[in-house]
Amino acid sequence: MSMVVIGIDPHKSSHTAVAVDHNGRKLAQKTVKTDAGGILALWRWAAALASAQVLWAVEDGRGLAGRLVRTLIGHGAEVVWVPPKLMAQCRARSCHDNRVSHGWTRIGSLTATQKGSTCDRGHT
Repeated sequence: MSMVVIGIDPHKSSHTAVAVDHNGRKLAQKTVKTDAGGILALWRWAAALASAQVLWAVEDGRGLAGRLVRTLIGHGAEVVWVPPKLMAQCRARSCHDNRVSHGWTRIGSLTATQKGSTCDRGHT
């Protein structure tokens, strides 16, 4: 079974998710509100992609993504925190127009191949 990594860029009023395959190829992107309806929409969106194992890689903004991560873990999802410093390095190398998805493509391929070696696995 191949892995799909869903990278989350958390913000105060929205979360942007980018799904990438084990090769780091972008599969889909979705932005949702941070409320319960948005989180449910994100879960359903991910389930539609889930012909593979899903790993949620969330940029570490516990104040911004804590509710999302608690909900994901509560539903049995595998979640890793991605250090903001690592995302900043990926964004710095990315073109401006495609910054979010390109950064998550890099993180996704890293996470899928070195699962857990550079990310802090844990709960909020």
